Amino acid sequence: MELPHVVSVRIKCSTDLSFPLGLNTTTPKVLSYSTSTTTQRVEQLVNTTTRSCLLCFPVAAAMCVAQCSRCLGWTLVPLAIICILANVLLLFPDLQTRYLVEGHLTSEARWVTGVWASGVLVLVAARVFVSSANKKGCCGFRAAMVCQVGYTCVALAAAGFCFLTCGKGLVQGPHCLYNGTQGPVWGIPPLPDASETLYVRSAYWASACIEPRNVVPWNVSLFITLMAASGIQAILCTVNIINSLLGMLCGPSFGINKVTPA
Repeated sequence: MELPHVVSVRIKCSTDLSFPLGLNTTTPKVLSYSTSTTTQRVEQLVNTTTRSCLLCFPVAAAMCVAQCSRCLGWTLVPLAIICILANVLLLFPDLQTRYLVEGHLTSEARWVTGVWASGVLVLVAARVFVSSANKKGCCGFRAAMVCQVGYTCVALAAAGFCFLTCGKGLVQGPHCLYNGTQGPVWGIPPLPDASETLYVRSAYWASACIEPRNVVPWNVSLFITLMAASGIQAILCTVNIINSLLGMLCGPSFGINKVTPA
């Protein structure tokens, strides 16, 4: 025969779903139970009360929109810096300035999309992500989330444009000095077969280009770096759009349910 136990159980349910539910739930609710019964009965009381909390709030897993937005913002900062540095290096093949002065650069490098698109515009959006996450109050936070959606769409478009531009630069080839039919000429060495893979194209361009030295591996490595960084930026911006929409609907935090002993 089981001996009775005197147990006090306190279940704390907190969330910020007052807007969609029309309830005043900003203040955490504490439900206390005190009983003298068997352990099995106490477990039933805990499970019953916990289920009642979950019925009130549709999301059981802990999630904080503000923290997610802040984390995404800080993650975009080093990616934007990488894009800026990579595009700046593209302007100086063989680490020389004369090719930039003389205009002997790959056209996609001259567009500097890594500087103004995946660089400056993404940095501006990242600053908005971090600052908007600090907004207090229900209406202020949701207004900040609406603003975030706009900035995120701009950053997403900028990162996507940089990704496509760098991909075009990889496929089109480098601007270099090569031996043409009438002697050395500046331009993009024509391919004998346009259907070749990028690896075969790069090998051909590397053998055809005379100047700048090692321009093919230089362009390929930096363009791939830009594509990787801008691609990650586009993914993070997409995640932040979803996060901002959740913030507009549910407020700065939701679904935080705790069960603690009294």
